[in-house]
Amino acid sequence: MVEKYLVAVDDGYAQIKVAGDSLDKKIPSPILSSFRSSVKHGSIGSLNGDGAVGFYETDDGRTKMTVSDLVPGEATQFDGFHVSAMDRILVNHALISAGYSKKKVDLWVGLPVSDFFKGVDKNIELIERKKKNLEEKVRNAVPDGDPVADLVSINVGCQAVSAFVDYLIDDAGEERDVPIERIAVVDIGGRTTDIAMIINGSTFVPEKSGTENIGVLDVMNELQALIHKEFNVNDALSSSVLDKALRTGKIKLWGKEKDISALVELASSGPVHKLERMIVQKLGKGSDLDAILFVGGGASCFSSIKSIFPHNGVLMDNAEFSNARGLYKYAKDKQG
Repeated sequence: MVEKYLVAVDDGYAQIKVAGDSLDKKIPSPILSSFRSSVKHGSIGSLNGDGAVGFYETDDGRTKMTVSDLVPGEATQFDGFHVSAMDRILVNHALISAGYSKKKVDLWVGLPVSDFFKGVDKNIELIERKKKNLEEKVRNAVPDGDPVADLVSINVGCQAVSAFVDYLIDDAGEERDVPIERIAVVDIGGRTTDIAMIINGSTFVPEKSGTENIGVLDVMNELQALIHKEFNVNDALSSSVLDKALRTGKIKLWGKEKDISALVELASSGPVHKLERMIVQKLGKGSDLDAILFVGGGASCFSSIKSIFPHNGVLMDNAEFSNARGLYKYAKDKQG
């Protein structure tokens, strides 16, 4: 009997996160891995196939892309990203990087709230388009590079709702002893911020939910513009350099470290205020909620937003993995 692996991939605009079955049966805890959604058309020269840099082409040979943190990637902030060749290549690279090359995989991926739902109903048309996109073949074009995973099945979940599952179910698969009558999830991603209101652990409330185009990439783009102006440079900075600068308040230019904490604060101020207005517009002061969960890759970058809900705001541990972990836990539960 050929072994299959359950793998959840949170394929975001800024970062790809993976939570999947361990490759070592002696280690029951799932694999967690991530990388920046840094991808560009064409190749960047010499590639070694070690998983850090990938060069892929679609089955028809018409689309060729490189995945690498080492170079500035192309914009992922466009409508249709989740059904694009770019997304398909990033997902396949994620599976190889996490060790699932040639493995048979039951894959789970996500969509933002406003894409996954139409009102209270699932957006079946878009969900099926995402599945069909991932069913199209991708080939690792690196000489002697690892082959892609064999996708046995493809399923699509809702990103922010998946984070609720991560909150409800612990790593052992047991329900936590937490109230869940009224929970809101604020998922701060690269391009978008999702809010999902969930009642009694099962009912989605569309009028208290939604998606806005505010995210970490807005801050990174603004930070790059401020760096260019402050230091009189026009070099395009890679996503890994900008991400590190955003998190540490420092950047290395001309071989010397520069303190740019003031620029980071300035770059963040506009998006932070937009996020605050959006969240309060949807949730008010949140006094009727058991918990407001802050998740996603931007949760730590915008950690000050949690302070507007001092009584019930919860910043999830390892918040950038909440969607992937929740998808994985949900799929595990369905497997029985």
